Amino acid sequence: MKRFFCVLVFISTFFFVIRSLGEGSLKADMVIDGEGGSLSLSPTFSLSVEPGATLTLRNITVKNIRADSDLGPEASRLIMHDNTSLLILENATLSFEGDYSFTQGGITFYENNVFTGTGKFVYNSTYGSTFASNGSLMVDRDLTFSYDSIVGNYNDLLNFEDSTSVFHLKTCTLHVTTTGLQMTKGTLLIEGAVSFFSESVVLDYGIIWGDGTSANNLIIDIPPAGDLNYSGPIRNKNV
Repeated sequence: MKRFFCVLVFISTFFFVIRSLGEGSLKADMVIDGEGGSLSLSPTFSLSVEPGATLTLRNITVKNIRADSDLGPEASRLIMHDNTSLLILENATLSFEGDYSFTQGGITFYENNVFTGTGKFVYNSTYGSTFASNGSLMVDRDLTFSYDSIVGNYNDLLNFEDSTSVFHLKTCTLHVTTTGLQMTKGTLLIEGAVSFFSESVVLDYGIIWGDGTSANNLIIDIPPAGDLNYSGPIRNKNV
């Protein structure tokens, strides 16, 4: 199979599409290295990752990510076309303007990454995302990270490679629907006032730490200034 790979060092606002032309034909992966700069999206400037393609955002802040729902799903400013559309974040900050639903595909987090904004980031995908070794995601103040795998009972789609894989919640909200959310192996870091809200009333479909085996324990790190408030069931299966 022919494969095309491109590294794009920071360019200002643009419309960017990665295309896959089908099995055995030209396939494009793209790296956008912002070198510490930023990229602003708008209804006419979007990122679109088509089937079979991977977009890497490195050393960059991407602003104004939102779903322009009044204009239809294709008007979203970050489009993942199916579960073979993959996003890699490496020292990237994504700034969300309003609510945004990540409906398809997966994300891999390398090094230190940030989600920020005042709305919701809703994880609707049925495909897993991975926190790499020494990789982290900080959900920054006032943003809600909502785990809502809308098809099937996928409560384990946030995967942590080891204890150095960190899900860092900073003065924000973790919302989980009745699907539940089970996290193993990694580290959950609570900074500031953090709220957990689970819609479930059943313990096995709430927020679950660990799976009953010591190798898969989730480390819960709450510094003295951390303040965790929760509504709904939390089950500790760490041993």
